[in-house]
Amino acid sequence: MPFQFIRRAFIPAASVLSLFSISAIHDQLGAQQQRAVSLQSQLDTARLRSVRDSFAVYLQGKESGWQRLTATRSGSQWLVGDAVSIAGMVTQESAVVFDNVLREVSLRQSGEMRSQRMEISLDMANGRVRGMARTPASAASGPLMIDTAITATTIDDNAVMPLMVGVRWRDSLSLSFPVLASGKGTTENWTVNVLARDTTTVPAGHFETWRVEMRSGQSRSIFHVTRTAPYRVVRMTNGPMFEVQLVR
Repeated sequence: MPFQFIRRAFIPAASVLSLFSISAIHDQLGAQQQRAVSLQSQLDTARLRSVRDSFAVYLQGKESGWQRLTATRSGSQWLVGDAVSIAGMVTQESAVVFDNVLREVSLRQSGEMRSQRMEISLDMANGRVRGMARTPASAASGPLMIDTAITATTIDDNAVMPLMVGVRWRDSLSLSFPVLASGKGTTENWTVNVLARDTTTVPAGHFETWRVEMRSGQSRSIFHVTRTAPYRVVRMTNGPMFEVQLVR
């Protein structure tokens, strides 16, 4: 269960950040989706340095927790992590393993949401993902057993944000890629579109950034990524209630 799931759990789908008019968004997305490319084709492993970025989490403008994104090399594998803690709501930690060409190998996740245990254990091989997911949604019926066909380019939803540091960012970049909903064992298409150049001030400092839109199902997030390498996500919002800002 990724941070994406957490946002859906307590943020209404209608609460989206109104940065542009609806017509302007639709016009821009239509043009960008025509030239959309896959995430893997735009990743540069040389940019996946040893990453450890720490964020403050804000709910309705009040600091309420933290998030940490990590990426490290271990032999021929890449280890990607996403940990989050929001007081009184959720604590979880994810560890994702990729091979040397960034095909996902496994996911291990554990944590609690409102005192309910969460656990996901998935392995990817030979065009399938197999394992189990224990989430608040499956609490009544027990763990969900997962055995789903996937493509070589499918990644799970916990790995998306940590991999953003490896993207070859540029003006008007548009990505479209399959993502596994790790808590459900289903896949859907996500899109990432660079909207404009911007400047962003967060606790870690003042940055020249790109403003980027991420869409997944009915969820829409806006994040800001630095325009100089090493590329870092410095701010992310999902509607007026939820925001994360880079601390260090």
